[in-house]
Amino acid sequence: MNNVIVTKTNKFKNNAVSVLIPLEVNEKVTDYNLISLIIKRGCNKYKNTRDVWQRLQDLYGAVFDIVISKKGEKLFLNFYIQCIKNKYAIYGEDILKEAIELLNEFVNHPLIIDGQFNPQYLEQEKENLRILINSRIDNKDEYAVERATEICCEGEPYAIYKYGDLERLKEINNMDLVKLWSEITNNNPFYFLICGDVDESETKELIHKVFNKKAVESNKYVNINREFKTKEVIERMKVKQGKLTICFRSNIDILNGDYFALAVMNSILGGGTHSKLFNEVREKNSLAYYCYSFVEKFKGILVVAAGIDSDNFTKAKEIIIKQIDEIKDGNISNKEFESAKSKLISDFKTIKDSQYSLLDYIGTLRSYGINYSIEDIINQVETVSLERIIEAGRTLQLSTIFFIDKEE
Repeated sequence: MNNVIVTKTNKFKNNAVSVLIPLEVNEKVTDYNLISLIIKRGCNKYKNTRDVWQRLQDLYGAVFDIVISKKGEKLFLNFYIQCIKNKYAIYGEDILKEAIELLNEFVNHPLIIDGQFNPQYLEQEKENLRILINSRIDNKDEYAVERATEICCEGEPYAIYKYGDLERLKEINNMDLVKLWSEITNNNPFYFLICGDVDESETKELIHKVFNKKAVESNKYVNINREFKTKEVIERMKVKQGKLTICFRSNIDILNGDYFALAVMNSILGGGTHSKLFNEVREKNSLAYYCYSFVEKFKGILVVAAGIDSDNFTKAKEIIIKQIDEIKDGNISNKEFESAKSKLISDFKTIKDSQYSLLDYIGTLRSYGINYSIEDIINQVETVSLERIIEAGRTLQLSTIFFIDKEE
């Protein structure tokens, strides 16, 4: 089964399993979020939070969660469980098998009564989701980045907020949600990821037996170049510190072009204390409380985020853009080059320190048709040359400048 990925390791005392379901980012994002919240409340066998908690205690304190994340133009629904290794079970129980069966209960046997999800759960989780959507503005740092990328990708699926919108939330009815979940479980690809001290062939057979899901074809996404005009948007809020976000578009992503050169280029730009943004914007010119950059690897967007005093808006913007130009012109020191690679490699190695992070990262890549391991990625980073970094930098085009300014 090409949709079952086993990462065998003795590094952890636990085994971990993820059932990853990729969904398209579209008008149903709100529905997907609401479904995940309702299903987490209980299934046919364990009908409420108390029953679920008791079952997890029976599994020696297993950890269970359902998480939604947006990566590129896909939304990922992740059913995750972490449990002790079988050898630690006091009475010789097959804990891994029982954990996988529990995941199957939530995925394939959610709590449905007379063709509907529990109406009480539906109303409670609608309210919880409404609060969550409304609260996005509370964290101004995150909000600034989200709004900037929405403006940058206006008219594209990526511009849809990961938790959905309030208008759609009002329209959702119970029967439609049940129908939608049936469509997902019958038609969408599933990826099963296991990390721990397990037998690969036995685990794959167990997954096949419990879930009976066929192998899948990975959906490869193509980053389409679009014409755009540079936009500058200012919003005023009750803030003490201005939030500046600048987005650059590129024709490079992890599926297209020299992504690893772009990743190292981003590290040089704003990937840590070695970077140009940290040293030029924050340290040398004292223009920012923080300043960093990151690449959305599935979308080909480079984002710079900074917290600044409002009076420094113009100067900070100019110096940030200048750092991109410095890279395009090849003004990169050997120290910046080596430090950027080292930091990036260290970050990738850190992914392996968390079973959840590792399964989530590898599973997301696999769903996009990419079979890289963490070691493969590190090897790719090590081969990146200075010339490739400069070429990657030259693909960047200024797209969006977004600023949250204090109210006058």
